[in-house]
Amino acid sequence: MDSTTVLSLTQRREIISPLDCIEESYTRILGNHGFLVNGRNAIKGWLMNTLAACDCCTGAISELGGFSMYVTLVHVHVKPENVQEFIEASLENARESVKEPGNVRFDILQMEEDPTRFILYEAYRTAEDSAAHKNTPHYLKWREVVADWMAEPRKGVVYKGIGA
Repeated sequence: MDSTTVLSLTQRREIISPLDCIEESYTRILGNHGFLVNGRNAIKGWLMNTLAACDCCTGAISELGGFSMYVTLVHVHVKPENVQEFIEASLENARESVKEPGNVRFDILQMEEDPTRFILYEAYRTAEDSAAHKNTPHYLKWREVVADWMAEPRKGVVYKGIGA
């Protein structure tokens, strides 16, 4: 679905609000292409950017909080013998994290030069959404499971997303 298709959706009479337009567009993208959970947030970001060009939808984007985010980059150094286990546990956590209402994006990055080093890119709409993530069953499970696999304590660095 390209921006022309999205714009044509806004011209249909049965779409009565910008939020309806976003919901229908998002449903069509997911329904027509069968994206996996990991692709869901990429699609949300793409859709928000595409709809920013749509006069009908600019109010909805504003209503959804615009483009600002609360982002944490978690720097992780894993013991070499636990790298694969860490990846598996982190993927399970990520799959559940992207289902959280305030989640915008959750990526796991592995350094090419040193495969024992990772960055978890966690983007939430607000600081409160990020804090709520730390109380979810999947995060608490992940934190407990990976604790002994750390070569050093993980470090979270918080960033404020700036709108585009």
